[in-house]
Amino acid sequence: MKVTIEVSDDTIADYIGRANITYWAETIAWNRTKLALMIKEDDPDAGSDGRHHIGRDAIAAGLGALATKYPSHFADLVGDKGDMYTGDLLIQCCVFGEDKYA
Repeated sequence: MKVTIEVSDDTIADYIGRANITYWAETIAWNRTKLALMIKEDDPDAGSDGRHHIGRDAIAAGLGALATKYPSHFADLVGDKGDMYTGDLLIQCCVFGEDKYA
């Protein structure tokens, strides 16, 4: 059975704003539907400058990963009961598809 849940741009923006990602990334810029960040551990010698741009497609994929792999956090986000950790996990799911920095 497939269930579709709509998450508003305001909710996404709120959780991006709540996120504490300073231990693994720096926010370059963000707005309601886009986020640009620099991951601190990316290796310039490996061809990565650390910059990641997250748009609507990555956010949709991140929400899917959050719902599938971390359903209690997804429920917190949808029910507006989450916190900075919920926002952090959402961004990690958008970038990596999972919790990389637990």
